[in-house]
Amino acid sequence: MVNVFLRHESKILSEFLMVVPTSPNLPNMLFAKTIPVESALNSLILNISIKKPTLLVGETGAGKTALVQYLCSNSEHFFGYKVSLKIINMSMDFDGFDLIGGYHSIDLDQKIKEMYTKIQLEIPRSLNRRNILEQLLLKLTTGLSSKFDIDTNISNTTTSNCIQSMINEVKLYLSILDKKLPFYFRDGALTQAMKNGTWVLLDEINLSSDETLNLIEAILSKDEMILYESGDFTPIKIHPNFMIFACMNPHGDFGKKKYDSSVFSKIVFYDFSFSLKVH
Repeated sequence: MVNVFLRHESKILSEFLMVVPTSPNLPNMLFAKTIPVESALNSLILNISIKKPTLLVGETGAGKTALVQYLCSNSEHFFGYKVSLKIINMSMDFDGFDLIGGYHSIDLDQKIKEMYTKIQLEIPRSLNRRNILEQLLLKLTTGLSSKFDIDTNISNTTTSNCIQSMINEVKLYLSILDKKLPFYFRDGALTQAMKNGTWVLLDEINLSSDETLNLIEAILSKDEMILYESGDFTPIKIHPNFMIFACMNPHGDFGKKKYDSSVFSKIVFYDFSFSLKVH
């Protein structure tokens, strides 16, 4: 699907381009609702509804990112759920390791120190790392929540989420000790978004290497993903709210290659104001 969004800068053109009043169907708009804007938004809404990745092509300042941000901010109105947007600035240096994930080294002693500092407790000096972590896990799963509420003065929901996050962290460190390797597998930005139902916008996607572009295409062409590198062969369950968008300037500028995708539905932002002659 290829659509055209017309960005106008010409005073003459703006007099002829019809601007329609904002309707309840497009609430909270901070830019003029022209027919091309409405057309582009409707195309984006359709693609999101059918879970179709969308590539937005246009010059800098044409409004590519702004439209995605608008729909994200009003996602509950349009799609019935709230969602966050993660913008990733692509480049030749951004690779599959950043997108999918990979192994990272870890300093367990430093991590243990940080966790004990966070909960304002002294580290037991007479215990080894395993016993320290097991004792911390016991505190987190039993009597620490009430103390944490008092010390941090935060809501019960936030406290519960924070403690659960720390419990998961301690379990991760215990598993690292079991494997006797100071490394752990950390999900990349795209993997995290697929699991959590986040929207992702890959900005300047055509600055990426061919290998990264091929990887993105391969991932989006599948209904599920298995991270063999992590050692877990269980297919990743993709959250139903997950969506991916990409933005790019027209190819031809320095480092910006032509990118014809077989996976993304394309919306072209065409700026024709420079070709107008003012008499």
